[in-house]
Amino acid sequence: MVGTTETQKDNKDSTSTSTTTTNEERPLFEDLDPSSEVTEIESLCMNCHENGITKIMLTKVPYFREIIIMNFECPHCDYTSKEIQYGGKIEDKGARLELTVKNARDLNRQVVKSDTATVTIPSLEFEIPAQTQKGSINTIEGFLSQSIDGLEKAQVLRRIEDAETADKIDSFISLLTSTLHLEKGPFVFVVDDPSGNSYIENPLAPNEDPQLKITHYVRTEQQDIACGLTPHTHANNTQAHEQAREKINQQIANTTPSTTTTTTTTSSYTHPGDEDKDKEKEVMTFPDFCTSCGEPGELRMVQTSIPYFKDIVLMAYNCEYCGYKSNEIKAGGAISAKGRRITLKVENLEDLSRDILKSETANVYIPELDLHLGTGTLGGRFTTIEGLLSQILDELESNPFVRGDSSDPEAREKYNHFVGTLTSFLDGTKKFTIELDDPVANSHIQNLFAPDPDPNMTIEDYERDWQQNEDLGLNDIKTENYGEDEHDEKEESEKHEKEEKGKENVHNGGEEKSIEGHSETKPGG
Repeated sequence: MVGTTETQKDNKDSTSTSTTTTNEERPLFEDLDPSSEVTEIESLCMNCHENGITKIMLTKVPYFREIIIMNFECPHCDYTSKEIQYGGKIEDKGARLELTVKNARDLNRQVVKSDTATVTIPSLEFEIPAQTQKGSINTIEGFLSQSIDGLEKAQVLRRIEDAETADKIDSFISLLTSTLHLEKGPFVFVVDDPSGNSYIENPLAPNEDPQLKITHYVRTEQQDIACGLTPHTHANNTQAHEQAREKINQQIANTTPSTTTTTTTTSSYTHPGDEDKDKEKEVMTFPDFCTSCGEPGELRMVQTSIPYFKDIVLMAYNCEYCGYKSNEIKAGGAISAKGRRITLKVENLEDLSRDILKSETANVYIPELDLHLGTGTLGGRFTTIEGLLSQILDELESNPFVRGDSSDPEAREKYNHFVGTLTSFLDGTKKFTIELDDPVANSHIQNLFAPDPDPNMTIEDYERDWQQNEDLGLNDIKTENYGEDEHDEKEESEKHEKEEKGKENVHNGGEEKSIEGHSETKPGG
């Protein structure tokens, strides 16, 4: 009985211990810390084919994302290998990053290269494939130096076996070295990552980097497979998928968009203007394809109006197959003849709660922070001023290069000062000015005193310059006198052809005369 009782007591203790352990479960990915757990696994050495030890640590880089750090050591041949893999999700779209390297400071920029990323230097026709130097965080100088070291490793043996190939590699190594030392001037460094998990440091963050161009694109089926993704959710039923595509294409080409009225009539009496209000609340449905999985779906649109501003169009898409969601806001109506610059002095919390509509073409400037968000940054948004500042702060915190012990001290100090000032703006303890400059006047800040003028807000309309019209595609748009312009162009073309023919005839006649004169004087000579 005593043994049984002790056994039951031990079972209770173990149960309580396991319960305590379960309640205090640690997360799978913990912040990077010296006390983080390391898992050791016996694995095969690919160099000597003996067993070695692989150490694995799941951790999170602050203000970046989850990563898996792996380190292999072989006690037999002393071979070592280090690798970093991403433990988080693959982004919805791929990313292509192009940096123009101009000086030594650019060479010192940190680069995160994922397993699926390819590094190229177009001017040299040089490429680091996805499986080479994979899963690494390095500088641009570091990537090029590793490439040079890799090419030089087998040169001694290569000179004996194939001297001609060795000479070609030597010449390329010298070319790569001169590029690394910027002896041939600036060059373009490109990182193309279908998973969208690669980055190049922006030392001007949060401002836009004029030397860095980032392009997001939809992955191909081959790129989806390389990332370990299924190209399509219902890829097995290819015939049905193609039939659905053809059906939607026919609907787009032959039918008008269907509408679903969201309002209901509660009275037989209609006030003047109610018909327009009902019309504005009609939800239009368009057949479309999901940009994430390619399956057919429906895009919903509704037109509404912002008081004392203009009509806007709200668009929303929800994919029933993969769960992808997107929403967008665009201004309705014609393009304004002038641009508009709105300047608001934010002095209290009430000003922070003002509604703001920022279109895709708008530029945002906060002089107290020397912060400039260019066209396209953050996309089109309908939020409050507080929400816009919070979004800027979130974007900053997702940048892995401005925080941590590996970041540049100067950049870290600048970042801390910037975040502190931005936080004081959000708390309402500091006053600031926000300027919204939109070349097509599709942006808006709420006027709390409407319809009277707002004492804290100034609105200025201005004429767009030629470059702004060119960027918006307005220089090539003709809305009047199509026939006259076409007739004038045709007359000019015919006149130009006649002039050209006249010049050719004169030129040919001169040649004939000179030939005749030459033939007459030749015998006498």
